[in-house]
Order: sequence, then C-alpha cells, then structure tokens
Amino acid sequence: MAKILPSSVLQEHITKKDFLKFTRSFQKEEFDILGYLVEEKDNFLLICEANDFSLNGYKVICKDQVDEIRLGKFEKTAKKIYKAEGISTNFPPLLPVDLRSWQQLFSSLKKNDYHVIVECEQFEAPYFDMGAIMKANKDFVRIQGYDASGKISHEPAEIPYKDITTVGFLDRYSTIFRKYIK
Repeated sequence: MAKILPSSVLQEHITKKDFLKFTRSFQKEEFDILGYLVEEKDNFLLICEANDFSLNGYKVICKDQVDEIRLGKFEKTAKKIYKAEGISTNFPPLLPVDLRSWQQLFSSLKKNDYHVIVECEQFEAPYFDMGAIMKANKDFVRIQGYDASGKISHEPAEIPYKDITTVGFLDRYSTIFRKYIK
C-alpha cells in the first residue's frame, strides 16, 4: 500500500474538484474507483463515483487501502468533459454522513434512510451485501439484504468492519432496486 497523501493535498483535490482514479489492490487484483473526492476525514474518503460520463452515487473507502490516487492525462481529460457537459457540479444531493468511524458512518446512513452496498473485496471470493441498515455497533453492521429477485433475506447479514472495503449509497442500482423489493 502506498503512503497516504497528506490532508492538505486531499483538500486541494476537493477544492479543485479534480477527477481522480483511486486504485486499491486485494488478492493481487486491482480495483479502481473513478470520481470526485468529496470529503476526507480520519481514515476515510468519500467519493462521488463516476462512470460513462455520469455520476453514480457515493463510495466510502479506507485511506489506508488506497495504493494510488492518480491525476493524469486521462483524469484531466475526463474532468474537462464532465465540466463541459455540466456533470462535474451535479453531485447527487447528500444528507450529512459521519466519517469518524464505520459505526458512525453506518449510523448516519441509517438515519438518512439510505440503502447501502457493502463490498468485501479482499477475500479470494469477494462478496457484497445490499440492503437496509438494521444496526451498527462497535464491531459490525447488520444489513437486511435482498437478492437479485427482489426478495428480502430471512436473516440479516452481519458484516465485521474489518472485512469492509467499500460502502456505496445513493447509486442508481440500490436506489432503484429498493423500490421493487418484496
């Protein structure tokens, strides 16, 4: 893992609304997130995710899991296009989220009634859970998930914070899918 950028550099990216590529590695595989750094606090980064010239909700990742934050030719070109298209300033409306800890984050997301996609990418068989936050305690979050057919799981998933690599919310997939759960 690379050295974490100082807060002053991260704040500069936020102020300039730089389009960035965040690279993380798990199990010898790279996972990239493209988008805009919205907030950084303690050990977390809040990113407005972008793909295919649209903004797609938010992701929270741990700073210490980031290998590289890149602002190269591709990112600079993408920033120009997003700006020209009027996309770079149209972040999805966001109620306050608390980035002091996983527990605080999930508590604030629950309070805002956001459904989440929690990813655990560091395992040989990565997995994710999507659904409503039932409880956030000191060591884990409990998610009342639903499957691809829209059926709510009988038992909530209990996900230890140490396993989490990303938390997504206000994305098109979970926002639309939640309207059709049974």
